[in-house]
Amino acid sequence: KASEFATKVYYDYHRNLPELKQHSGRAERAALMNGYVRTIYGRRLHLPPAFAHKGFNRVIQSTAADCNKEGLVLASPVFNKVLRDYDAKLIATVHDEFLYDVPSDPEAIAAIDAEVVRCLQEPSWRCRVPILASAGPAADNWKEAKGD
Repeated sequence: KASEFATKVYYDYHRNLPELKQHSGRAERAALMNGYVRTIYGRRLHLPPAFAHKGFNRVIQSTAADCNKEGLVLASPVFNKVLRDYDAKLIATVHDEFLYDVPSDPEAIAAIDAEVVRCLQEPSWRCRVPILASAGPAADNWKEAKGD
């Protein structure tokens, strides 16, 4: 049954990560006391008291967004000499995906992929849960790259 499976997942999750309830409670109390919670980057996320119970999720989701923004800057050819030297051009971003125009040389593609992944996996703030990134296949268009 779906409800039994969901219940098992819920209890397994909290048994394996007991500290999450504590962090969630701390975030809720902070939102109630201060009217906001903070990301690990220090950005304030304002929450009305009726939504204080969502404080922990706001911290997690917003910290992920902050990490992504930092990675975007680090993996931008404007600020990244490695990518600039390979003539990589950042064309677009969609949520947590970056699209580059790169030379067709396989060695250049491998070096660019490695540099972008490095930038995304090494934010200035380290969390216990690692950030994993990967590079998709080189393709002539978005549809081919996405495999649709």
